[in-house]
Amino acid sequence: MKKFLWFSLVALLAFAVAFAFNQQAQAQASEVPHHWHIKAIQRTPNNEGVRSEATGAAPAAGLYGIGQAFVETPQNQPGNSANAELWPCFGGDPSGQPDCAYIGSTGTSDSPSIAGSAVLGTPAFVWYLSVDTTDAPEQPFGCDASTTADATNYCGQTNTWYEDWSGDSVDELTYLIEATQDGSVVSDSGTVDFGPNSFGAAEPVADVIIYGDSNFGTVGATGKNNGNCLANVNYPIAGANFAPISSIAESGTTATATLTSASDAVIGVGDEWYITGTSNSNYNGTVALVTAVTATTFKWTAAASGLGSATGGQAILDLNAAQTASAYPVITSANKTCVDPVASSSISKAATDQEVKLSATTAVESAAYTKETSATTCAPAGGAPCYEVKYTSKYKLSQSWYIWMR
Repeated sequence: MKKFLWFSLVALLAFAVAFAFNQQAQAQASEVPHHWHIKAIQRTPNNEGVRSEATGAAPAAGLYGIGQAFVETPQNQPGNSANAELWPCFGGDPSGQPDCAYIGSTGTSDSPSIAGSAVLGTPAFVWYLSVDTTDAPEQPFGCDASTTADATNYCGQTNTWYEDWSGDSVDELTYLIEATQDGSVVSDSGTVDFGPNSFGAAEPVADVIIYGDSNFGTVGATGKNNGNCLANVNYPIAGANFAPISSIAESGTTATATLTSASDAVIGVGDEWYITGTSNSNYNGTVALVTAVTATTFKWTAAASGLGSATGGQAILDLNAAQTASAYPVITSANKTCVDPVASSSISKAATDQEVKLSATTAVESAAYTKETSATTCAPAGGAPCYEVKYTSKYKLSQSWYIWMR
């Protein structure tokens, strides 16, 4: 029954998520297979021990930027014995990245790296459109991905850091990073939905980094979502995998969801459905293991009694029963059109027009879904009906910076 259209797997671990996806391009050539990753580094003890988050006044609920950069990484070097890139690597995992063995340690062979340490790469302001082994020996590839041969030759890696003081672990964590030069787009990630914000309730508060290999340009493709302008993926969702909820009631620990008359969901006993967007936060974020089904309802065993009733919201079929909340619809294709970058000095305008501006938006958002019946709208999903999603930001962080192209 678990047949998905425009879906990919999002693996949510305790404090590390690696997100990789396949693009559904509306362009004349293949898109760049980008990967975005997210990692949280918890604060480490100092000489005074771990500080309590209850001490003193905390900032207002929100996301707070603490850094951003476009960095050089040794991509032209062989991988480590874990078959991973040398950088980035993070301390505190003695069984993981061998190249991290001495970060923040005493330097002895039997001393693993300490938690909270990281090697991410070297930030730089000046980058080269083509390989320059004399002036930029650490930049493995040119940043001008204007041909298909450059599709996976990333010239650098974006890093954005923030602290999550939102306290919101239910709503979706989304990310978008775009690069522009002289008013034109040279790369755009599309909206990346990491699923429920697993960092919102971290104690102590965690520092979160989102990073990904990047280059700029068309890769020889034309049209919307071409080259490094990526389509938002995992959307639309087929109607059979989506269940609009009218109401939820509880008797003892048995919860019953009644579906709206617009539902085309196909629900079976033993399926797992992710509950979100209801009027009662006790149910939002729940993964319901279905125990009984009728034409208009499904039941599951709730985590506790006394959760109350709810109205509205939706259930989304879980991709993988072994993982929590791993299926999410994402908004429709970004429909940006990329151009190739040029040397900054060739633009006779202000410096901010000459330079490439990187703008990242990280947000914690609620999602509302609308059923679409248009065959044209739903064609990418394999036919009507399908569902569109509109995000409403609860907490949003914007980070931007500039680089120079030679």
